[in-house]
Amino acid sequence: MKSAVKFMKANNIPIEQIGNGDTFTLGEDGGVKMTVIQYHKSSWGVNDQSAMLMVQYGDRRMLFAGDNENRSQQYFAANPPEIGLNADIFKYPHHGQVRLRDDFLEAINPQLIFINGAANVIKGSVNYCDKKHISYLLGYKGLTRMRTDGKIWVIDYLKEKNADRDLPYTPERSE
Repeated sequence: MKSAVKFMKANNIPIEQIGNGDTFTLGEDGGVKMTVIQYHKSSWGVNDQSAMLMVQYGDRRMLFAGDNENRSQQYFAANPPEIGLNADIFKYPHHGQVRLRDDFLEAINPQLIFINGAANVIKGSVNYCDKKHISYLLGYKGLTRMRTDGKIWVIDYLKEKNADRDLPYTPERSE
């Protein structure tokens, strides 16, 4: 992070700090709206203070949960942001390594959960999704592309060659 900030300053790239409730848009027409969801409490660890990002295009929403753990999940389930937490697709927090609270999941009510952790750490999150009968995709075995026209989602999942390998992994040049 420090090297990124140093590079940006050296190249006169503007730096803007964002926080809870801040929104920004993407696209020529500003059709993609991104909203920061975050709560700071000094007694919480850094992961529970992690920012979440709600991305909306048309009627479709995706919530990226950052590294949120138990305390922040409990807080947001009881105190949802003005925009709400409901999302079609939910990116499981902390690479699938943390327990997901039932009340937090109910507030999001996703149709699909995306888990992008390594195989050796996501067993609990996969078991949780199975128990709750929620569809999920595992991101560590390939490339997942999610796109929407604002009405429906199209998800492409391309299995990567040698996707069941140990991580970290550096492919040979011949692959």
